[in-house]
Amino acid sequence: MPKLIVLSPAEVRGAVEEHVAQIVDAAVTCLGNAPPELAQDIIFEGIHLVGGGSMLRGMTQRSPTGPPSRSTWSTPRSSVSRSVRALLESFDRLRPIFAAADR
Repeated sequence: MPKLIVLSPAEVRGAVEEHVAQIVDAAVTCLGNAPPELAQDIIFEGIHLVGGGSMLRGMTQRSPTGPPSRSTWSTPRSSVSRSVRALLESFDRLRPIFAAADR
């Protein structure tokens, strides 16, 4: 039978900490592999967090790389689907980017 379980913020943080650390590590690796001009833009403009995960308290303070982090969109939960929609609507114009990734 379904039942209500109340979790403390510390219990939730403990449950997601490993996954958040993996996200931060992936961002650091990506920044380290980025061309200098892109890395410079990220350092000056910051890292933009998307999706429901960006709503986790403290997520914008987790950047070990120095650039500021901020959540995007006024409705983070729909940002991923809105971005995919924008991508699909512009796919013909963006096709060269994806063709280059296949190489």
